[in-house]
Amino acid sequence: MSHSRNPTREDILRQIRKFAEEMGRPPKAHEKGFETVAWAARKEFGSWTHALKVAGLQTYKDWRRKKTFVEKIRRLLNCNPMTLKELRRELSKGQNFECSNPSSRISIAIKQANNIDSIGPRGSYVYFLKGQEKLAQTRLDGILSKIPELEEEIFCRLRQPMTRAQIEKSVSHDKLTRYRKGRIHIYLRELQLAKLIYKARFVVGSGRGHARKYKSFHLFGKLANKTFYCRFDCQNEVAELVLKNIPHEELDNAGARMALVRQLKRIFPEDVFRLIDRELWAVEF
Repeated sequence: MSHSRNPTREDILRQIRKFAEEMGRPPKAHEKGFETVAWAARKEFGSWTHALKVAGLQTYKDWRRKKTFVEKIRRLLNCNPMTLKELRRELSKGQNFECSNPSSRISIAIKQANNIDSIGPRGSYVYFLKGQEKLAQTRLDGILSKIPELEEEIFCRLRQPMTRAQIEKSVSHDKLTRYRKGRIHIYLRELQLAKLIYKARFVVGSGRGHARKYKSFHLFGKLANKTFYCRFDCQNEVAELVLKNIPHEELDNAGARMALVRQLKRIFPEDVFRLIDRELWAVEF
């Protein structure tokens, strides 16, 4: 920094950033040997905290708290890969973990740690320290091995498109009890991530002008506002569901039919939409 009695704003910020780069942390408000810079920063920026913010840094107190939190996560993950739920449970046992959104706080801390990684499909992430990939894979295999049986039954049931409620009714009662009814959405999501099924939600998408003329029940009839889970390899069954339930009497004009086509294109994958579109225009309303 310049030795003049009135350092410029740029000089102050440069000195603060230089300290942070060399020491690997932001300077304290009363850093030994840094008093002159801190005094000038308060005078120029109004407060030391604001000066750090302009410099793109956090306060030493915030930095120390986050660093301690990340270190605690590292200790928990040492030779013991965990899911987010397990991490939250272990961290909550300690003190000073009151937080409105603990999962978000943990995720942010993990992103700041350059030696923590994750493996597995979304919703089943296993977090681990780099270099312990085999341990993480073993942990992930143990988690996933508990659900394939139910996933397989759900996939088989979906030869016909079904809502979540219909799926729950169709699954074997003993399996539903064993895997817990409330977790079926997790297994459905895993099937989606594996690109085996997709969701078709029959709700009119947002639009302007002419697109807002029609409501969901105008275009979809009995399907309006419902969400169906469909298999990619059961296109004919999906087309049959749509053609059977759309309100034919409401689609007797070209405008309504075109609006329906636009919405179906938004809802379904391209190859499924083409089949439905071909069958739709072949039907006389």
